[in-house]
Amino acid sequence: MSSFPFEFLLLEHMTPTYREATLRALGMPPDQIAAHRKQCSLLLPDQLDSDVTVYEQLLGPPAKQEPCKDLPSQFAGSVAYLFVLMLWPDLFWVVHRRPDGGSWGVGFRNQHNRPPRSFDPSLVRPGLWTRELLQRVAPTWTLHDGWNEKLAIRFSIDDGLYEGLFVLGLLQEWRRVEL
Repeated sequence: MSSFPFEFLLLEHMTPTYREATLRALGMPPDQIAAHRKQCSLLLPDQLDSDVTVYEQLLGPPAKQEPCKDLPSQFAGSVAYLFVLMLWPDLFWVVHRRPDGGSWGVGFRNQHNRPPRSFDPSLVRPGLWTRELLQRVAPTWTLHDGWNEKLAIRFSIDDGLYEGLFVLGLLQEWRRVEL
């Protein structure tokens, strides 16, 4: 089973700059990409919170499962299902499942979730960092703009202000904000 159809579906929702760079790096002919993409019937963002069994059908079994901790009562007892994707091998595609079977908090997460000992914001690169990890590294952050799966967040780091644009939790663009 190939996860490419789902992964190309995800790419359709990324920023044009990120999507084009990723597709260019793959070097696949556009007709092959389109053929893969058509094999995934999931609708995003409408069906993003599908049950984890839908994701298992698309991606195969999860790499691992882990209980979620320190959650509000409506999410208590949830389990995170962590999938590995070919286009993002250093990240997890995470589907959180409540005990009643519903899903929430679907998106990307770094596999290595421990912040680096020494952090330099000029070395942050799209496609490698997630919102969750950058929020943990930055002393302060604020939501600048956004909606469901697309967010712009501003991070105060050292003496600088940086803005990250995220789609489904994955960093798409990173820039220093000049005030």
